[in-house]
Amino acid sequence: MWRTLLAALFLVSTPLLASEQPIAVREDLARGMRWELRWGSVTAYDIASGQRLRVVALTGASLSGAHESCLPDMLLGRTGTLIVSSNAQPVLWRISPSRFEVERLEIAVDSDAEKDFGFTSLRWGENEKVIYAGASTGTTWRIDLASGSGRKVSDRVRSGDCRAS
Repeated sequence: MWRTLLAALFLVSTPLLASEQPIAVREDLARGMRWELRWGSVTAYDIASGQRLRVVALTGASLSGAHESCLPDMLLGRTGTLIVSSNAQPVLWRISPSRFEVERLEIAVDSDAEKDFGFTSLRWGENEKVIYAGASTGTTWRIDLASGSGRKVSDRVRSGDCRAS
């Protein structure tokens, strides 16, 4: 009976323990902040004290935790701006480091609009106005932050590879 009770307790608590772990962590040493991405929010911490500064909700967040899906990502800019991706929809969030204001960017993609996909593995392009992102479909996208548009730059499907090429 005790084994059954302990096994049931473990099964109930496992998702809770997993959800406490951040999906991604980025450190902004210039501003002394650590950002932790969680399911539906980003938390900012003071690096020196470890004190939580703010929990920022990702408005309308749709993120996939499916076993074989690539995880959402975060990208830190030189100015401290944080970009967060949805791995389930072509959506990005831009977060201001000083006021913690959130801007949701719904990316207008030039193809594959009929597919359900989001962006993973973010990296900066030209002058931090462009982002390159891997997609959950295995393709690579060039995202113009000013226009909110995304253009597929690679059709190469890489099974299980979440990195943008």
